Amino acid sequence: MQSSTTVTPARQRAAVIHGTRDLRVDALAVPTPQAGEALVQVRAVGICGSDFGYLSGAAKYPVKAPFVLGHEASGVIAGLGEQTTDAAGSATPLAVGTRVALVPGSSCGECDSCLAGWDNLCPNVTYLGSAATDPHVDGALQEYLVVPVGRLIAIPDSVSDAAAALLEPLAVAEHAVRRGQVSAENVLVVGGGAIGQLLALCARAAGAAEVTICETQERRRQLALDHGADHAVDPAGLEALMNDGAHYDVVLDATGNPAVLDLGIRATTPGDGRLIIVGNLPADTGLPAETVRRAEIWVTATFRFPAGLDRALELVTSGLDIDWLVERSADLDGLDEALAAAASADPPLKIQVSPNPAPTP
Repeated sequence: MQSSTTVTPARQRAAVIHGTRDLRVDALAVPTPQAGEALVQVRAVGICGSDFGYLSGAAKYPVKAPFVLGHEASGVIAGLGEQTTDAAGSATPLAVGTRVALVPGSSCGECDSCLAGWDNLCPNVTYLGSAATDPHVDGALQEYLVVPVGRLIAIPDSVSDAAAALLEPLAVAEHAVRRGQVSAENVLVVGGGAIGQLLALCARAAGAAEVTICETQERRRQLALDHGADHAVDPAGLEALMNDGAHYDVVLDATGNPAVLDLGIRATTPGDGRLIIVGNLPADTGLPAETVRRAEIWVTATFRFPAGLDRALELVTSGLDIDWLVERSADLDGLDEALAAAASADPPLKIQVSPNPAPTP
C-alpha cells in the first residue's frame, strides 16, 4: 500500500509532563507514519489513576524526562505509512478516515508469556504514556500520534469516541471478571470508581446472580444501582451484612487500598470463594496469610489485560452502555481545570480530554 494521508499541520499541541505537578501544553512536531504505522488524529483520551500518579509523584516509576501522558484513547486515522500490513502480512483493512481505538500495550510476541497468550505479562512490553521504560513512551494526550496498525481496532459508527476510549479500562474489568470465573453467583465489587463500576457491569454481563458494590460515596452507590447493581452499601453496611452471615462467591477489589484488602478477604465465601485484586496496591502491601489459609479462599490478581480490545468492543456493540461513566470532558485548554475537579471531594468517575473534538454533525 502506498502512503496515504490527509492534510495535517506540521506542529501540534500535547500535554507533556515535565515532573511532579508540572504538566504543560507544549508544541511538538506532528510525526510521520512509517511502514506499518498509522497517524491517528486523537479524539478522546481518558485520564487514568496512573496519570494522576505521575502528576502527584506517587507513581512507581519516576519521571526522568518529559513525555506525553495518556493511554486510554480513540481517534481517526489521518495517515498511513507505506506497505502497511497486518500481523499476517496482508494489507490492512484500515484506511484514512477509519475511526479507531488504541491498544496501549506493545509486547514482543516472542517471549514465553506472549507465546502462551499472556502478552500483558511480557517483560519487554512498552505502554503508551508510561515512564516504566527508558526512554519513556509518549502517550495519546496530543493532537496526533503515530501507532503501529496492529495496535488499532476499528470502531463502528454505533460506538462513540468516548466509549471507544473507555474500551481500555473496560478490557481491564472484563479480564478480571473472566479470571474470577464469574457465573450465576453472588459477586461483590469493592470500590465504586470507574473500574469498580465497569467490574459491576461486566459481572452482570457474565451472568452473575447478584451484584453488590461497596463504596463510600453515596452518589457512586446510586450510580451503580441505576446501572444494574442489585445492592450498594458503604463499608459499615458491608460489615453489618457480614455479621449477619453474608459472604460472596467472587470478590473484586478495585480500590488499590491496603486498608480495605482485609475487608474483601473476610467477605469471600470460605472454601471455594475467589478474591481478585484489580486495583494497584502499593508494592509493600502485606497479605493476611493466616486469614486466607483458615478460610481456604482463592486469591489472585490481574495486571492490565491480554489479547487486545476485541472482547471489550464486543460487549459495547452488544448493548453495554458505558458512555455514562464520562462525567467531565475538556479540551487541552481546559485540562488544568478538569484535573482540579479530580481532586475535589466528589470527583468525576472519568475525565476525558479531546485534543481534536469530533466535528458537530
